[in-house]
Amino acid sequence: MNKHLFTKPDDISDQDFQAVEDVARHLAKRYPPDWLERDGPTLYATSLAISFLVAILVSLVWGPWWSFAIPLIAPGAILIVLPQLFFGRDVGKPRWAHPLAALDLQDSARVGRVIKSLQKIGNQDFAEMQVVVSGDQFFRVWLRIRNHTG
Repeated sequence: MNKHLFTKPDDISDQDFQAVEDVARHLAKRYPPDWLERDGPTLYATSLAISFLVAILVSLVWGPWWSFAIPLIAPGAILIVLPQLFFGRDVGKPRWAHPLAALDLQDSARVGRVIKSLQKIGNQDFAEMQVVVSGDQFFRVWLRIRNHTG
């Protein structure tokens, strides 16, 4: 879970905002951060540095023009494409923001109440939402609430 400070949007009650944050904390406990979430920026910088060194070595030994594409392609391939292919992970999302991360019945009901209260006050961001049962669905709700300016 991101450790940035967020302010509560104006059109959501304190109880609803706290309920959504509690569900996020429950999911973060159940699905703790993995290596990609914990060490992603460091790994990206390391892979970028290594790929630049490999590109320089390849260009010194062999010298084709495409060796300079290695630093452009390698970090993204290693830290974005491969985790998506092998683990179904999207970089920049918490580990619980995944279709297989299930909300328990209590958390799903809490999020459902928050969505209904936002729909009652006419919030169009939540007009099409109904039931939230997976981590990726909840992540969309969580982001909309956190990014909503009120």
